[in-house]
Amino acid sequence: MLTIGKSPANGKRAVTKNSNNGASTSNPQTTKRPLPELPDYLLDKVFFLYGTLTDRRSVYRYIHAYGGQVEEYMCDEVQYVITDDTWDDNFDSALNDNPNLTFVKSKWISEIHTKQKYIPHQKYAIVPE
Repeated sequence: MLTIGKSPANGKRAVTKNSNNGASTSNPQTTKRPLPELPDYLLDKVFFLYGTLTDRRSVYRYIHAYGGQVEEYMCDEVQYVITDDTWDDNFDSALNDNPNLTFVKSKWISEIHTKQKYIPHQKYAIVPE
Protein backbone atom coordinates (compact mmCIF):
# COMPACT_ATOMS: atom_id res chain seq x y z
CA MET A 1 0.00 0.00 0.00
CA LEU A 2 1.34 3.46 -0.86
CA THR A 3 0.69 6.47 1.31
CA ILE A 4 1.01 9.94 -0.14
CA GLY A 5 1.50 12.90 2.13
CA LYS A 6 3.81 15.77 2.92
CA SER A 7 7.27 15.22 4.31
CA PRO A 8 7.55 16.68 7.81
CA ALA A 9 11.12 17.69 7.03
CA ASN A 10 10.54 19.91 4.00
CA GLY A 11 6.77 20.00 3.35
CA LYS A 12 7.16 18.44 -0.13
CA ARG A 13 5.10 15.55 -1.37
CA ALA A 14 6.34 12.21 -0.06
CA VAL A 15 5.41 8.63 -0.97
CA THR A 16 5.93 5.80 1.49
CA LYS A 17 5.35 2.10 1.06
CA ASN A 18 3.53 0.22 3.80
CA SER A 19 4.27 -3.49 3.41
CA ASN A 20 1.74 -4.70 5.99
CA ASN A 21 -1.32 -3.43 4.12
CA GLY A 22 -2.19 -0.92 6.82
CA ALA A 23 -2.19 -3.47 9.66
CA SER A 24 -0.89 -2.43 13.05
CA THR A 25 2.83 -3.07 13.53
CA SER A 26 2.70 -3.49 17.31
CA ASN A 27 3.45 -6.95 18.60
CA PRO A 28 1.19 -7.89 21.53
CA GLN A 29 3.87 -10.19 22.97
CA THR A 30 6.42 -7.36 23.26
CA THR A 31 4.12 -4.50 24.22
CA LYS A 32 2.73 -6.25 27.30
CA ARG A 33 6.06 -7.17 28.87
CA PRO A 34 6.73 -5.33 32.12
CA LEU A 35 9.82 -3.19 32.34
CA PRO A 36 12.75 -4.95 33.99
CA GLU A 37 13.35 -4.30 37.67
CA LEU A 38 16.30 -2.00 38.34
CA PRO A 39 18.81 -3.06 40.99
CA ASP A 40 18.53 -1.27 44.33
CA TYR A 41 22.22 -0.58 44.91
CA LEU A 42 21.45 2.69 46.70
CA LEU A 43 18.30 1.72 48.59
CA ASP A 44 17.97 3.49 51.96
CA LYS A 45 20.78 5.92 51.12
CA VAL A 46 20.13 9.66 51.18
CA PHE A 47 22.18 12.12 49.12
CA PHE A 48 22.68 15.83 48.71
CA LEU A 49 24.21 17.15 45.48
CA TYR A 50 26.53 20.04 46.23
CA GLY A 51 28.53 22.51 44.16
CA THR A 52 30.30 21.43 41.01
CA LEU A 53 29.38 18.08 39.47
CA THR A 54 30.69 16.73 36.18
CA ASP A 55 27.24 15.51 35.11
CA ARG A 56 24.63 16.52 37.68
CA ARG A 57 21.70 15.23 35.62
CA SER A 58 23.12 11.71 35.25
CA VAL A 59 24.15 11.50 38.91
CA TYR A 60 20.64 12.53 39.95
CA ARG A 61 19.07 9.97 37.59
CA TYR A 62 21.36 7.11 38.68
CA ILE A 63 20.69 7.74 42.36
CA HIS A 64 16.93 7.62 41.81
CA ALA A 65 17.12 4.66 39.42
CA TYR A 66 19.00 2.56 41.99
CA GLY A 67 16.67 3.32 44.88
CA GLY A 68 18.46 6.26 46.51
CA GLN A 69 16.90 9.52 47.61
CA VAL A 70 18.16 13.01 46.73
CA GLU A 71 17.34 15.84 49.13
CA GLU A 72 16.98 19.36 47.75
CA TYR A 73 18.39 20.84 50.96
CA MET A 74 20.91 19.66 53.53
CA CYS A 75 19.02 17.94 56.34
CA ASP A 76 19.63 15.43 59.13
CA GLU A 77 18.68 12.48 56.89
CA VAL A 78 21.49 13.16 54.38
CA GLN A 79 24.25 10.54 54.56
CA TYR A 80 26.31 11.38 51.47
CA VAL A 81 27.24 14.72 49.94
CA ILE A 82 28.09 14.24 46.27
CA THR A 83 30.40 16.86 44.81
CA ASP A 84 33.48 17.27 42.63
CA ASP A 85 34.72 20.21 44.72
CA THR A 86 37.70 20.00 47.05
CA TRP A 87 37.30 20.23 50.82
CA ASP A 88 36.23 23.66 52.03
CA ASP A 89 34.93 25.38 55.17
CA ASN A 90 31.34 24.52 54.25
CA PHE A 91 32.16 20.83 54.71
CA ASP A 92 33.47 21.50 58.23
CA SER A 93 30.30 23.41 59.03
CA ALA A 94 28.10 20.61 57.66
CA LEU A 95 30.00 18.04 59.74
CA ASN A 96 29.38 20.11 62.88
CA ASP A 97 25.64 19.84 62.18
CA ASN A 98 25.73 16.21 61.03
CA PRO A 99 28.85 14.23 62.05
CA ASN A 100 27.70 11.18 60.05
CA LEU A 101 28.11 12.88 56.66
CA THR A 102 30.41 11.40 54.03
CA PHE A 103 31.68 13.60 51.20
CA VAL A 104 32.15 11.70 47.96
CA LYS A 105 33.08 12.49 44.35
CA SER A 106 30.37 12.00 41.72
CA LYS A 107 32.59 9.39 40.05
CA TRP A 108 31.42 6.94 42.75
CA ILE A 109 27.84 7.06 41.48
CA SER A 110 29.00 6.83 37.85
CA GLU A 111 31.12 3.77 38.64
CA ILE A 112 28.20 2.03 40.34
CA HIS A 113 26.21 2.56 37.17
CA THR A 114 29.03 1.51 34.83
CA LYS A 115 29.95 -1.64 36.76
CA GLN A 116 26.32 -2.44 37.61
CA LYS A 117 27.15 -3.29 41.20
CA TYR A 118 27.56 -1.54 44.53
CA ILE A 119 31.08 -0.24 45.06
CA PRO A 120 32.37 0.96 48.46
CA HIS A 121 32.64 4.75 48.60
CA GLN A 122 36.01 5.02 50.38
CA LYS A 123 38.07 5.23 47.17
CA TYR A 124 36.00 8.28 46.13
CA ALA A 125 35.91 10.05 49.51
CA ILE A 126 36.78 13.72 49.78
CA VAL A 127 38.83 14.43 52.89
CA PRO A 128 40.40 17.55 54.43
CA GLU A 129 43.79 18.45 53.00
